[in-house]
Amino acid sequence: MGNGDATEEMEEIVKGRTDRREYKKIVLRNSLQSAACMSVGVGFFSDPDGLEGLAHFLMRLLPYASGKYPSEASYQKYITEQGGYTNSTVDFDFSDYHFGIKNDCFEEALDR
Repeated sequence: MGNGDATEEMEEIVKGRTDRREYKKIVLRNSLQSAACMSVGVGFFSDPDGLEGLAHFLMRLLPYASGKYPSEASYQKYITEQGGYTNSTVDFDFSDYHFGIKNDCFEEALDR
């Protein structure tokens, strides 16, 4: 991004008492799309002996359903139907999950 393409908003982000994760909100001036990324400190170096590939398997499995959204693939389906995209990666010591979506759909996508 060049200078002037984005602003960092100092809006307080509400989180749980024990949540030690860091958050930053950046707003692009074009206001066309919102995006989020979650990085988890577990990668394929964390795979137990005999279960090589577990981190990659979990990376593919986790976005499929949750207690609040139990339908299979509802996360991917919602994002795609709203013109967004998703991706995830596993590295040595972390896994990243990210998506981009229209601004007016961001809050629900983030909840999912």
